[in-house]
Amino acid sequence: MIKFLSDFKTTLDSAEKALLIYTEEESLEPYNPGKWNKKEVISHLIDSACINRFRFVTAQFKDDLVFSTYNETDWVKAQAASEQSWKFLVSFWKNYNHHLYHLLSSIPDEIVNRTVSKHNYDFICWKPIPADEPVTLKYLMHDYYSHLKHHLSQILT
Repeated sequence: MIKFLSDFKTTLDSAEKALLIYTEEESLEPYNPGKWNKKEVISHLIDSACINRFRFVTAQFKDDLVFSTYNETDWVKAQAASEQSWKFLVSFWKNYNHHLYHLLSSIPDEIVNRTVSKHNYDFICWKPIPADEPVTLKYLMHDYYSHLKHHLSQILT
């Protein structure tokens, strides 16, 4: 098993408990002035989970690691997250990520660790890798988790 995956699963459960401490009203407060509110951040993390689920699945059937991009701000706005129930968003986020945990745990090691030269991690990753450097799917998996933890820290601090 990939090292960070057990921490990923633990993070999901502990974060759910911490997130549900916020009331519906508090979930509408931005984590910083002029930034997304807590619901919008969770909505963004759901979008990230959806996009990356597609990437993690399709990576198993292709020779490169080139994936489509998306405009995160437009996605959050289009979904009107502020109108959703806070408890629903948190539950959906946690459950979707538990599914991702299962998916990531199921990808064969030879696919996870396969080195590929053709990728667009310079565009799609939270912590980009230059286009001329070889990459692995494992890096994208860990980048996804690091991105998730970053946004959780914005909400929970």
